[in-house]
Amino acid sequence: MKISVERSAVLLMGYLLAVSAWGGIRGSGKYNGVVIFDRWDSCHLYSGTYVMEISASVKHLLRPYANRPVLVHVSKVVYSLNSTDGRIEQLAVLGPSEETTPEDLGKAPLLEDLSLRAFANFSSADNPELIIELRNTGTVDRSVDMHALAPTLFAKKDGPECFNLSDGPSLVAITRTSIEAMHQYPTERWGCFLNEKRRTARLWLAPGRVVPTAFDLGPGQSIEVPLRFELSEGEYEFLAGYGGGVHAARTLASNRIAFNVNQQRKPELVGPATEHAKAIRAPHAGTVCGRVTWEDGRPAANAKVYLWPTPQSKRDLRATNTAASDQRGEFRMENVTEGNYALSAVRSDETGVYTAASGSEHLATAESLSLPLFPEECSLRPVLRRAVTYNVRGRTAPPPADRISRAKIIMSHGDAYPFEMSVPISSDGRYEFQAIPAGYYSFFVGNVGAGFAVDQDIDDVDVSVDWGFLENVGQGRADMPMDFHEEMAQATLSGFHEKLRTYYSHYHRGYPTALKMLGKPPYWASLSAEHAGLVYDDSPGNEFAGDGSWIAHGSYRVTYQPGPSNGEGRITHYLLSARPLEFGKTGKRSFVIDDSGEIHSTEEDRPASVSDKTGVR
Repeated sequence: MKISVERSAVLLMGYLLAVSAWGGIRGSGKYNGVVIFDRWDSCHLYSGTYVMEISASVKHLLRPYANRPVLVHVSKVVYSLNSTDGRIEQLAVLGPSEETTPEDLGKAPLLEDLSLRAFANFSSADNPELIIELRNTGTVDRSVDMHALAPTLFAKKDGPECFNLSDGPSLVAITRTSIEAMHQYPTERWGCFLNEKRRTARLWLAPGRVVPTAFDLGPGQSIEVPLRFELSEGEYEFLAGYGGGVHAARTLASNRIAFNVNQQRKPELVGPATEHAKAIRAPHAGTVCGRVTWEDGRPAANAKVYLWPTPQSKRDLRATNTAASDQRGEFRMENVTEGNYALSAVRSDETGVYTAASGSEHLATAESLSLPLFPEECSLRPVLRRAVTYNVRGRTAPPPADRISRAKIIMSHGDAYPFEMSVPISSDGRYEFQAIPAGYYSFFVGNVGAGFAVDQDIDDVDVSVDWGFLENVGQGRADMPMDFHEEMAQATLSGFHEKLRTYYSHYHRGYPTALKMLGKPPYWASLSAEHAGLVYDDSPGNEFAGDGSWIAHGSYRVTYQPGPSNGEGRITHYLLSARPLEFGKTGKRSFVIDDSGEIHSTEEDRPASVSDKTGVR
């Protein structure tokens, strides 16, 4: 079998373009959206992920359509240099909202038989939540996609706000994000300086809760998405939307939750929103445990066990928890949030690949389990079976002799998920993957990426690679002026300070014990306190070193020193230092920042301390 990866790569690129085309700036023309008059009587044309402000001079035209989906023709729209949600200044109402999606934007999500509601659960003073519920009220399965489910937050203006086009009494504090985007980028923040005081709005997925990317919701089934937040004192209104997409398709909008935040940053429901306070208990967290065995009943050591939220995602599966079996085959997962999960186990060694799934031989059809069990029971018994494997051989143009080059495949679907393999490319351009379990894979070599299925031996994956394309990609520039490197080092420290603050507020467990905990999780894992996803550490020149320090722009080494734990086991102070990799060449100043956010520096060839002078330049 011969596969041309060039053709596969084109197909993959076409899909990505179709997805990304839902963003961008639009000019005059037809706009779909739900008319929203917020609690302060500002008017918005709401399209879920996207919101257009309606000028106060024309909002009266939309008053009869409040809370209804409409189609309008826009003849004048303005944007600021810092915003891609604009303000509509001239419009005409054409009628009810309709599907006008251009084919090149992809297929819009179906809204029929779906209901969308928002609730507030402010019973916990430390972890108040806003909850989105999406429910299938029909009689057949409905495909849903978390790229199309969007949380939105309005805020009352507090004087002149920056980068905002609203000419009414309120503005859009959080927009242009989706639940899937919040998985990939764990914080959504907005703010500006007003009278030397920064207004803050942060919204994130509740820790321990993983929402599948795209899945089928059965009749009567619902999915709840709990969101945590951090807001400055002020007045707010929350809602959610599903569908829309650059105002090019219909949108399903939820009810709105009005609340105020006091000086202590505690929320309180106001007005009709109090009816939507959901009286729910916090989900339990408990232990999930069991024993992995072979088919003959012997214990299976060194197997990886995974919990996947159900309904299972159609793509981009993310595990909520994982553990490894010991010599007795036993595994244990702590702090598993109550919910429905599929369980799988995978073991790979020199003898082959072995898989198991709850109630099935295949992960895709695994039985859904209500976990954890109360009282605690270690009754889970996955049984490993040998997976059928294949070989994949291929070739590229011979790689440069001065570089170690590798080809890599990462499973996207299959019983052995997550599975990946990397192999060297020989001097004549040939490579071979051996004992690959069946499944769909993403493939990477040089500057080429593609996807294909492995369900038989593949004799020749022919790849055309321009190796010279990669020579200067992502490399630090040591020949840049020292003051440039010094400014970038200061910016890196300030950036880490913000990310550490975000980590502190998200997980309520203090600062991390290691800086690397801010990094990205493995492709199959969800965001967690161990892999917070706040730092993108897979770019050469900006990455974690083997000792856990951060190499910034190939010029400075950033080292993290956590303080001692307090009586509650939390780290409340830290030092973050930046030293030139080559003193006098990549920089002649060293810097340090602590949890106060103040940077100190020295021009001596030593680490900076908090007793050194402050200020940046």
